[in-house]
Amino acid sequence: MKPAPRPWRTGRHPDHDCSVRYVLDANGDEVCSTFNDLEENVANVDCIVRACNAHDDLLGALKAIRDSDEGKPWKMVGLAERAIAQLWLNTNRLTQAEGE
Repeated sequence: MKPAPRPWRTGRHPDHDCSVRYVLDANGDEVCSTFNDLEENVANVDCIVRACNAHDDLLGALKAIRDSDEGKPWKMVGLAERAIAQLWLNTNRLTQAEGE
């Protein structure tokens, strides 16, 4: 089974006038809802929409990393080592700048 068509959006259901917050699909149909306009519920609905709308792009980025030379396990060690070395270098520069 496929999920409801994207992009999803937040809002009020067009057929209901109440404080319920909805996640609506590309056709305006309800995907899910909250019970009220509490700040946390509104933030949760917004988070759900952002995550679901970004799903395909994130999956594509992960597949690109997996399929690249940098994504190979033996290359990831080198990538991590370079990142740690750069972090160490930047930390030393910051420490020196603070000492001046």
